[in-house]
Amino acid sequence: MNATITSLFTNDQNHQLKNAKLIYNDGSSDKQITNTGVEILNSTLVAEANELLFQLDKSGGSKAASGLKLQIPKNSTVEKGQYSAVVTWELVSGP
Repeated sequence: MNATITSLFTNDQNHQLKNAKLIYNDGSSDKQITNTGVEILNSTLVAEANELLFQLDKSGGSKAASGLKLQIPKNSTVEKGQYSAVVTWELVSGP
């Protein structure tokens, strides 16, 4: 599974979170989701399985490192408001 950020974080007044990073941690390493995309899961679906469940936040509410996180540089100017972004998820089938 690949993830690509296709629309950067902006608020309702079109202010952008400059230099903000959307990061996925798979439990062992951080992977920054960028506009060029990144592989966040490489798994083989078992033939008998009828679904593949992918849980983005494996922490169960704890402070564990796995899951999605938004990293904003300390000296960034942030305008008040609710921000949103678009992430495109791509399921890739390969050999």
